[in-house]
Amino acid sequence: VLNDYLNSVFIIHNRYAGEMVLGRGLFGTYFFQRNDIAFPMRAGLTGPCQDFNETLKQLKRGGVYGHILEQWLPQPPPVNWERVLLIAGGLGLFALLHLILFFVYYRRAMRLKLLGESEGHYRDLIEKSPMAIFIQREGALVYANPAFLHLFGAPSVQQVQGQSILGFIAEEERDRVARFLTDRSAGRPAPNTYGTIGLRGDGSTFPAHVQVAPVELPDGPAHLVFVENFTEILKAGEVLRESEERFRTLAENTSAAIFIYQGSGFRYVNPATVDITGYSRGELLQMAFWDLVHPDHRDMVKERGMARQRGEAVPSRYEFKVVTKGGEERWVQFSAGVMELDGRPAALGTAFDITERKNAEDRLDHLAHYDSLTGLPNRLLFF
Repeated sequence: VLNDYLNSVFIIHNRYAGEMVLGRGLFGTYFFQRNDIAFPMRAGLTGPCQDFNETLKQLKRGGVYGHILEQWLPQPPPVNWERVLLIAGGLGLFALLHLILFFVYYRRAMRLKLLGESEGHYRDLIEKSPMAIFIQREGALVYANPAFLHLFGAPSVQQVQGQSILGFIAEEERDRVARFLTDRSAGRPAPNTYGTIGLRGDGSTFPAHVQVAPVELPDGPAHLVFVENFTEILKAGEVLRESEERFRTLAENTSAAIFIYQGSGFRYVNPATVDITGYSRGELLQMAFWDLVHPDHRDMVKERGMARQRGEAVPSRYEFKVVTKGGEERWVQFSAGVMELDGRPAALGTAFDITERKNAEDRLDHLAHYDSLTGLPNRLLFF
């Protein structure tokens, strides 16, 4: 009766109070909750319906209501903690894998971005460099900056790409430069710095200084080459050599002692210095400059000579005595100035032998203060 009844009901509200009651029928599970009543769908079940409702009331009064719930209400399955942990671990591993992939790709993207910016900076440096720069591979020109085009009189990069770099070298230098290229391509030793003669597009030539450095490019190894026009440098060097020759001619033929000292030692002495001191040039170059000075003046000359090289203010002209190799005392009038030699301060000194003048001054002083016949002091000595 109960099964037939449950298969023929429709649940609506009523005034019943109490807990939930469960029944099972052909159409699934039915629940009778608080304030719910079952109405029969067939007229023949009116009597059984009343009996069933009365039975429910009795079951509730008798305390069997809860037992029915426990028997018919589906219980939740126990929690499988191993499965929960396995699923959680899988999800965590999945998240960690995605985090690692994100970090790797993010770093790669940042590196590519920085690499692109760095390449842009280097390209700007090369493009704006005043020095001619080009890249060559196997003797063929791959890239040239604007300074190279200007130096060699080339119209554009497209017109010089792929050309042999020997076309930019004067004919008399091509065999030597070609030998350098062959040795470098074969892995044999080749000079990384050398001088040659460049050839412009209009046929004019110029002295060039070349520096080569190997580089690794994305499409393979190549060489980065720097070319400097040495015309102005050679002219400046020629002017300097001419100036040095004039100085040497003057210094070698003057009667004044001319010398250069740096630190405590002599770097250069002219022949007049040899004549005045009696020492040879080799001996003088092994001596300290104050070794020639008389003991009465040595400390003064040493102190001033070192202070002058330190840039301190000292008298530029004064007199002192020197002692020759033979022990003779001589007076010199000395003047000096500061110069730079090999990147360090030095002093250029000039000395005139004034021994005769000093002796004449001493004789005049003696005649002025002593009687010429008796040799006794006269009255001027006392005033």
